Amino acid sequence: MSPQDRILEILQEAISVAGEGMLLEVLDREVAHTLGRPVSRKSLEGLLVRNPERFAVDAGGHWRLRVQVEEVEPEDPGPPPGRQPLERGRFVIFDLETLGREAAGEETEIIEIALARYEEGRQVETWQTFVQPGAAIPPFITELTTIRDEDVADAPSQQGALAEFFARVNGFPVIAHNGLAFDGAGLRNVAERVGVPVPLDFLLLDTLPLARLFHQNPGQRHTNEELAQHYGCHRPGAHRADVDVERCSAVLSKDCSQRQTGIPWE
Repeated sequence: MSPQDRILEILQEAISVAGEGMLLEVLDREVAHTLGRPVSRKSLEGLLVRNPERFAVDAGGHWRLRVQVEEVEPEDPGPPPGRQPLERGRFVIFDLETLGREAAGEETEIIEIALARYEEGRQVETWQTFVQPGAAIPPFITELTTIRDEDVADAPSQQGALAEFFARVNGFPVIAHNGLAFDGAGLRNVAERVGVPVPLDFLLLDTLPLARLFHQNPGQRHTNEELAQHYGCHRPGAHRADVDVERCSAVLSKDCSQRQTGIPWE
């Protein structure tokens, strides 16, 4: 068995024991302990990435074993009822600003929401609204986002803003950076609490796992702001929904163009 195969075997054994997956730094220690010598974290991550048939990483950076399905796959039934088929260059990018410590917390409320709609790779619509919360905006949130109580005083309610958001999405797949852990989770949480049904055709795609896969330089951070700086499309105004939508759009455009994915953009 080659040294590389031995390390892959150790990685697989370690991850199989951890039901919730393992962070790279924990795998680093496990491999060093088993081998009796350290292995660079970059080398470990490279092995994991180069073996996608065996390993997968979630939005939180936890590595898991990929489930192997050996049975014959059934015929594709197509999209769920009401969901339009996926089409190249057809999607919505969105972002939220919220109150609350956790996306799934009971105190979470939306204070701003924005989106940009693309058809055939061309931006055809942008939309932004402040949203009225049930509590005053804390000073640290105002410092972070520049959003003040005066901005949201006459804004739509949580119900009204969410209803308009889903109407504007209109069955398009939606994209958000860290969307699985934050934007999508917060959206569903608030919608459920205020009685706005999430459409059955709502499909969320997250760009964070792709950023972690494609950008693996030592010390590389994967925030929307850092990626925008990397691609030369940064602009001031972090933690404002409309600005973050613009930056996510620009990062996707630059990244897709560089990787020649064939996704059309204008």
